[in-house]
Amino acid sequence: GLAVPFTSGNVSPVWPAAGVAVAAILLLGYQVWPGIALGAFLVNFLSPIPHTAALGMCIGNTLGSVVGVALFRRRGGDPRLLRLRDVLTLFAFPGLVGTAVSAIWGVSVLSATSVHAWSGFASAWLVWWLGDGMGVLLVTPLLLTARHLLARPLRWRLSEFAGLMLLVGAGCLIMFGTGLDVSPREDLMAFAIFPLIIWAAIRFEVAGAAAVGCLIATLAVWETAHGLGPFARHTSSLQNAGVLQAFLMVLSVSGLTLGAVMTEKRQAQQALQRQTERMLGIESQRLQLAQQ
Repeated sequence: GLAVPFTSGNVSPVWPAAGVAVAAILLLGYQVWPGIALGAFLVNFLSPIPHTAALGMCIGNTLGSVVGVALFRRRGGDPRLLRLRDVLTLFAFPGLVGTAVSAIWGVSVLSATSVHAWSGFASAWLVWWLGDGMGVLLVTPLLLTARHLLARPLRWRLSEFAGLMLLVGAGCLIMFGTGLDVSPREDLMAFAIFPLIIWAAIRFEVAGAAAVGCLIATLAVWETAHGLGPFARHTSSLQNAGVLQAFLMVLSVSGLTLGAVMTEKRQAQQALQRQTERMLGIESQRLQLAQQ
């Protein structure tokens, strides 16, 4: 998150660590909060900001993750993300509310310690909030559902998944201009990659959409940070970050919601099949009794 060149004052437009923290609490429980706090403190302690700011930021990062997960569970969210409701609850609470808490606390700490991030308090808070939100939307679903890609019914489709990831990588290289003489002039050209995430959501549900979304985000952020692609053509780094964040948000929300709908459809079909088999078994027993 801090490696991208257009990051300023420890405020990153994409912060994957926020997604890791939320996933860790959902998978392992609230008792992992000291590890989250220690990791956040060390990252900021080793960066060029005052040590008091590093301490304050680690409190904000930990508090935001804990609050977001608490609200997610209070609203009945399931970390397995088997329902559309679970995905939307993840978006709403850990992705928006929890990250807002972290952003307000963190930017306030930076301002109090005379670290002037971005162009002011409002812009720093917005970039921080959306950056943490991107981390939750992109990384948390991947960590929560990655094991589903190794489930037995999906193993025979691993070759298809590998081919899909290769196509996504090639498409991103074309869209964002890495090593190729292709430099789209319009931001909308980036949306040409959408059919691939739709493919991932339909065939591999939430896990596939999360994996493809993370790959696209990684390449998009890296290339934009190095001045390549449609999101690097603006003169303002804040504007570049905002357009990139909007693209990643639409990409992630679209893929994950479609993947959740496909999961619900599969579960409904399986439930109907089980019910049909059960009814056929009952009718078969009745027929045998009647014959006897």
